[in-house]
Amino acid sequence: MARRIAVGVMTVFAGLGVVACGGSPDYAPRAATSGARTLSQRHSGYVSDLAAWREFLSCWQRGERSSVDGPATSPDLTQASLSLLQPPTPETQSAADALAHLQRVLGYALPLSYRDFVRTYHPATVPGADVVGFYHPSHVKRMADVEPWYVEVASAHAIDSTNAEYHVYGVAQDDSTGRTRYLADALVVGKYGTNTTDFIVLYPQSLTADGEMEAALIYPAGEFRAPSFAELMRQLSYLQTRHVDDMPPYAQTALVGTCAAKLVLRDVWWK
Repeated sequence: MARRIAVGVMTVFAGLGVVACGGSPDYAPRAATSGARTLSQRHSGYVSDLAAWREFLSCWQRGERSSVDGPATSPDLTQASLSLLQPPTPETQSAADALAHLQRVLGYALPLSYRDFVRTYHPATVPGADVVGFYHPSHVKRMADVEPWYVEVASAHAIDSTNAEYHVYGVAQDDSTGRTRYLADALVVGKYGTNTTDFIVLYPQSLTADGEMEAALIYPAGEFRAPSFAELMRQLSYLQTRHVDDMPPYAQTALVGTCAAKLVLRDVWWK
């Protein structure tokens, strides 16, 4: 069930710069909960590297469309007030070090696709009510620590979808499903729009067999969940370069030939 986009909420890239740097230390991922029909029984398909991230993000910045749609188009800078990703600055070169520190504080590994993104892009955004973008790792915290009001409000109308309902991805996903109990420990890594609840989160309780974390865009009355941060970014890139009227999910067939295809996933099992 796709959510219609409010006019002026979603934005485009402006001045994206991409830099690669050294990686963070390896950490053992937290064990996933086993059980029938859970994400832990699936592989995320993430096989990309820093070079692929650079190509993917550069394509996203240019607002390229597939060849079947004609020539590439420039971002519509009159469409919105803020950019999803802000240009890296010299001060953001500490992002990789902050990422390593964050993992030590959390006591578990962040997913490889998110770590590769940080090492490639160096997100610099500082949280704020109307600030859109991906947060510097030093500002990534649990939802209960940064937005306790949201956890409290959501808990008053708790949802606890079954495995059969919850672990559905791609176009078959119902955005009214969810697990409120995951919210307190959800890692808020950014905001995709200026609405109060437009959070981008990672769910450490929900891991794939290869250690990728379920990633989600939270709506005022629902959420879109992806099996990995990489897939979430692929979907966001399609949203912003294609100027569609509905929020994700978008079919995998629709991503072929777009910027999303530059961030390679292998053996995708969702549609």
